[in-house]
Amino acid sequence: MLVLFLSHITLQAQTVEDYLKNGNKFQDETNYKSAIKEYSKALKIEPQNIDALYYRGNAYFDSENYADAIQDYSSIIELNKNYVDAYYNRANAYYEIEEYEKAINDFSFVLKLDDKYADALYDRGNANLDVFWYAGGDWPDSTGIPEGGP
Repeated sequence: MLVLFLSHITLQAQTVEDYLKNGNKFQDETNYKSAIKEYSKALKIEPQNIDALYYRGNAYFDSENYADAIQDYSSIIELNKNYVDAYYNRANAYYEIEEYEKAINDFSFVLKLDDKYADALYDRGNANLDVFWYAGGDWPDSTGIPEGGP
């Protein structure tokens, strides 16, 4: 009887695509911890899966775990030097941890790969402003109006 019962059990091995789908569902629900677990399962099967690295990096980013996000985006870049969104997202992670020079470098490389990437241009400008502010800069008076008024 036990043999008969066991013969009806079918084990369904989950594929990388299954884990990615599950992870994306959790990501959409803002359940980042579960999403990260699913993407990590996909990476155990296929350690160099760029989609799993990218999605997990995004889940780390969204959960404000910027160091791990940077690590995943960097892994993607090692696998594909022209993956524009990996550079862009890594730049944003660097920006969040106030590593503005690294952010600026990545935003600049995004623009080298795609000179029409408007968000990268805008964000690079913001990072440059932050470098300026943290260096003790001040806006020059461009109005021509004296400090006390006309």
